[in-house]
Amino acid sequence: MAKRRPQYPSVLNKAAPAKDGGEHRLRMLKVLFQHYGISFPTDSDAAWFQLALSLAADHIAAFRPAGKRGAPRKWSYAECREYVAAVDAHLTGAQTLKGAIAEAEKSPLWRQRRTASIDGLAVRYREAKAAIAAANALYRRYREIMYPALTDEQISRSIRRRRELSGVRGAAARLLSSTDEN
Repeated sequence: MAKRRPQYPSVLNKAAPAKDGGEHRLRMLKVLFQHYGISFPTDSDAAWFQLALSLAADHIAAFRPAGKRGAPRKWSYAECREYVAAVDAHLTGAQTLKGAIAEAEKSPLWRQRRTASIDGLAVRYREAKAAIAAANALYRRYREIMYPALTDEQISRSIRRRRELSGVRGAAARLLSSTDEN
């Protein structure tokens, strides 16, 4: 995509008078230098070089840095879950997927993130559902390998116990640090 040309001051967009003698061009050159933030008048070669590079960057693609390339960023796992939950909340038996997406889009959170059409968002919804299913399958496989003999209940109990212990440790550390300060 081509870069938009810069907006020059309006005086630079007018043709020079027929009989000028160079004074008008000198004034316009001063305006051009000011537009690019270069001091004028100057005898410095560096100032002229800077003006040449500034003009080249505005008008010649080879003098501009390359833009971002590649596909747009994929949604994170958390964003996928949020989006699927938002759409699923509006998805009833009689409502279509596109209708549910349109309803979910009315919330301020998703209105700001909307970057595609409803059809594109339907594709994103299906991709998000697939990503969530893949992540859950990966987690189940991880649990089977790491904890082959444990049931889901035992794993949940272990996680709760670790959270409780970390909370107790944190409270004890806070208590000890407050007594040390006194």
